[in-house]
Amino acid sequence: MSWIDISLQEVFAGSILIEMAKKLNRQSDVIEIEKETASLKAFINANMWDDRKSFYFDRMKDGSISDVKSIAGYWALISGVVPQNRADRFVAHLENKSEFDRVHRVPTLSADNPHFDPNGGYWLGSIWAPTNYMVLRGLTKYKYDSLAYEIATNHLNNVVEVFSKGGGIRENYAPDKVQGNDGKDFVGWTGLVPICVLFEYVFGIRPDVPENTLVLDVRLTDEYGINQYPFGSTGMLNILCKKRKNESQKPSVSIQSNVPIKVTLKWKGGELTKEITPGKTTL
Repeated sequence: MSWIDISLQEVFAGSILIEMAKKLNRQSDVIEIEKETASLKAFINANMWDDRKSFYFDRMKDGSISDVKSIAGYWALISGVVPQNRADRFVAHLENKSEFDRVHRVPTLSADNPHFDPNGGYWLGSIWAPTNYMVLRGLTKYKYDSLAYEIATNHLNNVVEVFSKGGGIRENYAPDKVQGNDGKDFVGWTGLVPICVLFEYVFGIRPDVPENTLVLDVRLTDEYGINQYPFGSTGMLNILCKKRKNESQKPSVSIQSNVPIKVTLKWKGGELTKEITPGKTTL
């Protein structure tokens, strides 16, 4: 078989190497990688996409494709394989309650599969922090920011509820109930949830240090912030978002920084970008 997740991960890895080569001015070192990545991307879109089901699947030796919708297909977003004219249909599965929009999002196996386990069954529907984070980063790449926030908030709330009831940090979680499974005190990759998922998607603080930019995608209406947020090797930020009446109101954000940064503030219905200098700035 040709596994859809491994195939997409190879495109992702190749794309990273190509970008590294550009930064290092060593494009001549990755000519074959560029060819292979482009060829694999084209093959996946031609042979591992079912247009009727609007999903990417594993491919069998005889050329047929599987009918198992799993989270593996969503590596297509973060790898940049999905053409724009397919993106809405593909992403729509994440909002379908009979498929991936469950009590705890996002199950590794679609709920309309006969092998789906409401309790998780390890890879028969369980929610895993690394696969969820992959989905979130892919949604960001394709600018589905609102959906990413919804999934992130749901994921964090479920993990916190299990923890608050004495369940600890678990290896994976049930899709159809608030329940942690396997590996109690499994901070490992589940540490992504109270750190990266909280900071990057619930708080909406997404840094890009090499480009010296910071996105503040403000979705919460309560006051929140973070002090001593490291930015690169020397930067240190204090960020405070004031309470708002509703999501459409422009956020009032103050940033104390010791380094110059380009900040993009986003909220429902608006966006602004500003170059800030060391000191305190209000957006």
